[in-house]
Amino acid sequence: MISKVVSLFVFTALFAVSSYSQRLTYTLNENWRDGDWQPFIKNKLSFNSANLVDTIESSLYDAQQGAYITGSIILFTYNSDSTQQTELYKNWDTSTYTWNNSIRIQHTYNPQGKRVLSLMESWIGGNWQPSQRTTNTYNNANMLIKTLVEYYSSANSSYQPSEQQEYTLDSVGNAEKMIKSSWNNNTQNWDLYQQELTTFNALNLPIATLYQKWSNNAWVNSSKREVTYTNSNQVSRYLDLNWNAENSNYDSSVLFSSFYNINDKLLQTLTQVYDNANGQWLNNERMICVYESPTGFSEHEKLSIEAYPSPCQNELRVTLPETGNATIKIVDALGRILLTHDRAQQTNSIDVSALKSNTYFLLIQQNGKSGVKAFVKQ
Repeated sequence: MISKVVSLFVFTALFAVSSYSQRLTYTLNENWRDGDWQPFIKNKLSFNSANLVDTIESSLYDAQQGAYITGSIILFTYNSDSTQQTELYKNWDTSTYTWNNSIRIQHTYNPQGKRVLSLMESWIGGNWQPSQRTTNTYNNANMLIKTLVEYYSSANSSYQPSEQQEYTLDSVGNAEKMIKSSWNNNTQNWDLYQQELTTFNALNLPIATLYQKWSNNAWVNSSKREVTYTNSNQVSRYLDLNWNAENSNYDSSVLFSSFYNINDKLLQTLTQVYDNANGQWLNNERMICVYESPTGFSEHEKLSIEAYPSPCQNELRVTLPETGNATIKIVDALGRILLTHDRAQQTNSIDVSALKSNTYFLLIQQNGKSGVKAFVKQ
């Protein structure tokens, strides 16, 4: 479930958070190990003349060398209407110092600009070989109602069914139900295996999805996701919960939080897993966004904050890199504001004695910049 959440949000961020004035140029993904954040992956973005993402180059951090090592790259091309035309995936060969082809995906659209066909090919033996085909079907209102995934069979020289997703729409076109089925070669029929039931708020934003699996000819609960938003309708957090059949309730599993500055620019995402034994959220992975303005100056939009001691008991000292009044907020893993410290200075002492033992976050705004810092309360 963790990888599902992270990959979804990372690629949403890569394509949606950039604007002409403040483009996202790379993301830093870090893992929580031995009580500290450790470098993991760096994704570097470049843009074409139309300000669309041109490439995403990923590098893995090598602790022994103390540096990021080139790993893979995705190259994108677009149609005249800015819809994505192709995706080309390549891997870096450290022995020859060259990029090697891996996967290529070509997209086709209907006259209304909706994607109807995606053809995936794999680079095998110096040639592109068919691998997978995805077909989307729309109703008369151009709403998605079915997705069919087929794999290419070399033995039959044809595409064979693999998975299908069928959508049921509400009165305004939201997909309130999605049923997944897998193809059974023995029975030559579709077998049900997952159902997703989604509810939406008044703005047609998804706020909860219930996942169920097909078992003994009935749908049974599997997990669910709850989504909350900021006042400007940006995703604030995903909360994933797993169904506990023994207790007939949901247990917290994964929490994915996002933090923005005062201009709603994404600064950081944080993934945590729930420790049932100790009843607290544990850090797992975070992504830091780095932006670049059209003038070419990089801006991290992240204040260098010092917060100590951590773990703390009654008092937390917070040191900011700049002078001038600042606002410091303490929030919990669910994004709830617990304390607000206005007119903060460069050096601050905050009483945290009323907080329960857990991990918390400092959200700081000063001189038009923002910062996020985690700390532990004993």
